[in-house]
Amino acid sequence: MVGVILVGHGGMARGLLEAAELILGPQENVVALGLDPSEDPGTLAAAIRAAAERLGTEQLVVLADLFGGSPANAAATLWRHGSRMTIIAGLNLPMLLEVLVSRDASSAADVARVAVQAGREGVRDVVAALRSAMSAREGENESGNAGQTPAH
Repeated sequence: MVGVILVGHGGMARGLLEAAELILGPQENVVALGLDPSEDPGTLAAAIRAAAERLGTEQLVVLADLFGGSPANAAATLWRHGSRMTIIAGLNLPMLLEVLVSRDASSAADVARVAVQAGREGVRDVVAALRSAMSAREGENESGNAGQTPAH
């Protein structure tokens, strides 16, 4: 099983894990860490390193909230110093859900690909999707009537 470490600003990572567990149930080999405003990013890097050691998995994916943000940079610092973790930025709930359900049968590289795809596909304009679905339904109704003989 691929281990997962969530990192973000404030309580975001913990909140996303709570939301994911509300949907999927309790998760094993997942740690959520946040950078508090008064905390040095170096402290977060040490917490990520400790969490990685505690998880003890050979395959590890770190999901960070923001590319270039302090949490992602803290993880990147560990990677630069030889950690074998895979790091993906842009953490959102659809991404996390897909990662959690795919990590049993996948490698860290496969989980990273799933994360990026799910993260992108999870951002949707709900009103545009509803309009498209309504338009398609109206088109089906019109084409269903097209084959009928008009009444005289």
